[in-house]
Amino acid sequence: MKPNRRNRYVPTITTEKREHWEHLIQLARDIGPETILSAVKTNKIGIVYVFHAIDTKFFKIGFSSNPNRIEKRLSEIQTGCPFELEIVASFRTFHHRYIEKFLHIMFDEYRIRNEWFEFENEQIEKIKYFFNRFQ
Repeated sequence: MKPNRRNRYVPTITTEKREHWEHLIQLARDIGPETILSAVKTNKIGIVYVFHAIDTKFFKIGFSSNPNRIEKRLSEIQTGCPFELEIVASFRTFHHRYIEKFLHIMFDEYRIRNEWFEFENEQIEKIKYFFNRFQ
């Protein structure tokens, strides 16, 4: 009798620096296998966005499974927010869930609540650099 084998998905990480590789592996462990597998199996493009509450240091990192829906998403969030919101950055990708989670973990020390963060310009520039590098 043959052993029962399940399909396995193995994400590939390419980097020249060992410390980056080790850091990415630890992030993958923190995120959890379900999130990684759902990101790897997706075939729908989505969008990761950063919204800014104008005249504050508050930013929301989120995603939408529909990349054409970012303005509608901004409008939905604006309804419950006392500050006017603007789009600071966005990134179209097949791995929107994974990248959003990655950014949440990466900037966890700046988290105020849920998907809201208190950033200085330095953190926003890091996010923009990340988005621009892979577009």
